[in-house]
Amino acid sequence: MISKLHVSYIVVNNLEESKVFYQEVLGFKIKKEEEKYVEFENNFAIVEKSEGFYKVEPTDTHIMFQVNNIEECYKVLQEKKVDFRLEPLEKPFGKIAAFIDPNGHVIEIIQPI
Repeated sequence: MISKLHVSYIVVNNLEESKVFYQEVLGFKIKKEEEKYVEFENNFAIVEKSEGFYKVEPTDTHIMFQVNNIEECYKVLQEKKVDFRLEPLEKPFGKIAAFIDPNGHVIEIIQPI
């Protein structure tokens, strides 16, 4: 049976631009890198879009990363010019915020209760 998530990835238009965003802006550390694939230590990966590959558009994804302190994370990412679409907001399950990556994927961050 299924025991855990091995890796989750999104399709990107420009692998190098996306790698810089996730590595340098969000601070993800690279675990494995191949010609059209980069996997980070948190089991999140990016795959460069190519002919015959999945027909995935940025609006088809929903990704949420957990943070310890959303206000601090929000401030740091704002300083790095991240395009926030939702400022930190209190919800019954915790605080959330949302931003757009270079490919238009909506990325949420959450500080759970």
